[in-house]
Amino acid sequence: MIHILDSLLPSMMHVHMLGYWIALLFAFSETVIGVGLFIPGSSALLLMGAMAAGGSFDIGDLIFFAVCGAIIGDNINYIIGKKLGSSVSTKGFWFIRPNHIQKAYAFFERHGSKSVFLGRFVPSMKEIVPFIAGSLRMRRARFMVWNILGGIGWSLVWILPGYFFATSLNTAAEWISRTGFLLLYVVAFLVLGALIKWFIVRKGQAIFLLFRSLWASFKQSFSENKELIAYTKKHPRVFSWIAKRLNPHSVLGRPATFLFLIFVYVSFLFGGVIESLIKSEVITSVDIRVSHLLLLFRDNESVQIFWWITVLGKAHMVLVVICAVSAILWVLKKRIYLIPFWVTVFGSI
Repeated sequence: MIHILDSLLPSMMHVHMLGYWIALLFAFSETVIGVGLFIPGSSALLLMGAMAAGGSFDIGDLIFFAVCGAIIGDNINYIIGKKLGSSVSTKGFWFIRPNHIQKAYAFFERHGSKSVFLGRFVPSMKEIVPFIAGSLRMRRARFMVWNILGGIGWSLVWILPGYFFATSLNTAAEWISRTGFLLLYVVAFLVLGALIKWFIVRKGQAIFLLFRSLWASFKQSFSENKELIAYTKKHPRVFSWIAKRLNPHSVLGRPATFLFLIFVYVSFLFGGVIESLIKSEVITSVDIRVSHLLLLFRDNESVQIFWWITVLGKAHMVLVVICAVSAILWVLKKRIYLIPFWVTVFGSI
């Protein structure tokens, strides 16, 4: 970004003092009545503030020259208002119409002498308010106090944002690839969730009825298909086995089928984790960094507590628990739960 700005104004890059005087000229032309409408001095100061972050200018000197230009421009407007105030108020001045001046008069009456400061930050007022102050014969000392404060504030408002923005580009470039994509995914997920929720609330019932009707039609056409009926009669054992696997009233039917599919799915997930670990993918490196970070928060007392919890997973402790639970189930005459309990325990080893 800084290189682009430097290429736009190469003379400022190589001739620093000329750049400072150009900043003064921009601030001056932005302020002088009738001229500031055509010269974007504030935008130029914003760009020059960004160039100062790249070393083209000293930020303090740049602000000083901009303040001087703004003060000189306001004083010229003050002198014009003091000399030509009455005639300009009725006839206007160049592109400044009488109604613009009347609005500035109302603004000045509402805020008093501090209008010289406030007008600096109001569009189309910063050129006219000093003119009004001169036409009303405002004391020069009071005008200069508010004029200097306004010039300083206006220069800071336009130069510092460009300076800090360009300074933060390097830091932003380091983090944009990390936090930027993360925020993008989070925002996209939230927006997608909101859209899905809205769609389900509005169309969910109609869609459910549609799929229900389609499923009923599919089952009916499937059961009445002549080729399929003939194929079923030709291979009765295969379709009998499929029917048993989908039987919801048998443990070895639909529940066992779903458990098998879940087991296959989890096995593939586990294989993916192993593959990520072997190939040292990004998620693995992040996990390792997090584990190293957690070591900094390790406490001796908490380590002792979790060590005892870990001991509960030792083979002899597990065997004691199995025997104790089995004995309790036997005494309570809940022997029907013994085999499922043993299958669960040995399946988790």
